[in-house]
Amino acid sequence: MGTRTIQLDEDVYERIESAQHEDETVSETINRLLGSTSLHELVGTLSDDAAAEARETITTSRDADIDAERELYEDSP
Repeated sequence: MGTRTIQLDEDVYERIESAQHEDETVSETINRLLGSTSLHELVGTLSDDAAAEARETITTSRDADIDAERELYEDSP
């Protein structure tokens, strides 16, 4: 595999560097942060019904988490 030289804005490089694990190269850090599949690659993989069901599941889970955190906050001294 070859290498390439790219230009990054200083703030972008600093963000990558702050996410970098001690034993990682910059390339390994970027690869880890990008993950194996981008969300754009997933477009169209679910039917409309399955996507709606997934959205509902995520919303329900998020709302339950918010309610649980609210209860913890309200119960704390």
